[in-house]
Amino acid sequence: MRNGVLPLTDELEVARSRRFTKSSGFPVAIPAVSMIGIGAGGGSIARINAIGIVQVGPESAGAAPGPACYGLNGTKPTVSDADLVLGYLDAHRFAGGTMRLDHSAAEYAIRSEIAEQLNLSTTAAAWTIHDVVNETMASAVRMHVSERGGDPSRLVVVAFGGAGPVHVCNLARKLRIGRILVPLRAGVLSALGLVLAPAAYDIARTRKTPLQGLDFRALADDVADMQAEIAAKLQEVANVSATFEVALGLGYIGQSYHVPVSVDGETIATLTVGKILARFADQYRGKYGYYYDDVPVELVTVHVTGVADTETRALPVLEISGGDASSALRTRREAYSARKGAQVSFAVYMRDRLKPGMIFVGPCLIEEESATTVVDVDARVTIDRYGSLDIAVGGTE
Repeated sequence: MRNGVLPLTDELEVARSRRFTKSSGFPVAIPAVSMIGIGAGGGSIARINAIGIVQVGPESAGAAPGPACYGLNGTKPTVSDADLVLGYLDAHRFAGGTMRLDHSAAEYAIRSEIAEQLNLSTTAAAWTIHDVVNETMASAVRMHVSERGGDPSRLVVVAFGGAGPVHVCNLARKLRIGRILVPLRAGVLSALGLVLAPAAYDIARTRKTPLQGLDFRALADDVADMQAEIAAKLQEVANVSATFEVALGLGYIGQSYHVPVSVDGETIATLTVGKILARFADQYRGKYGYYYDDVPVELVTVHVTGVADTETRALPVLEISGGDASSALRTRREAYSARKGAQVSFAVYMRDRLKPGMIFVGPCLIEEESATTVVDVDARVTIDRYGSLDIAVGGTE
């Protein structure tokens, strides 16, 4: 995200058969957040491939039978099995204590399928699985950022889901990213987003016209008609008024893709070719690093989004109280430190007892019902005013 705005696309692909390879998946021709799926999660299966190195995913054990540690007759080593063997997960408190994990089954799967074939210890094999999946995620971030122009080291990583916070510190170090945010309720953040998101409706229409011959008054009339159609749809759902956003899909004549350029729907009739070209140049240069001023540009699509003007349900701002984080300390547990290259003693904190303003350092594990955050040596945790874990990662220079 840049400037707090989610990047959207109408060219999303899901279930790619080849990682990072465009056109190898199924297109979803609706407005969606611009993202890539890499087929790596807690259930991703680790194996030794044809050239003798560890590969993780895209095959998955799923939820049934799931990882070997689930105790549901799964036999293949997975990322979750590796995280358990490394000490990051508590076998007795997984999913808020509703599920017991089988540590012995996880060890056996990793030892028999990976460790013995590579002449490694079980811990070393588990770390290899963990590290490979981190590198897969890091490669995806590098590619995603480079395609859009940017420097990964300037980013903040937001970790969520059940397994994201387990891997995020080591992922951030690979990308030389110095700051991490783990939101409150990280394991159910997607569900929380669905609850908080207002109703919205999109319409996109093709209007393929050279920019030099574009009738802006006629375009304004088209946009007004689209806004009226959206308003009627949202009235059926939310019975409230709507706020509109308008984007023009522009591209060089002959190109098969275009760049969305935001415009004010109320002032379209007064726009000029020069103003639109200047905005297109900024967008195109920001995305691709260059701009051709001697190639004609055309309008390809008109995209209007309407968002229901419902009451914003903002996350509560908590009082900064500070205090000693030792009040949230539950126990200590041996876990693998990537910085030390060995098992060390990690403090284990209960996240629901951490208060805004508390500051403490790794190595530590921060447990909540739906996620565990792994904080290695040389990282510092601050609890912010929203209850998020604001983690400064050392060793990224």
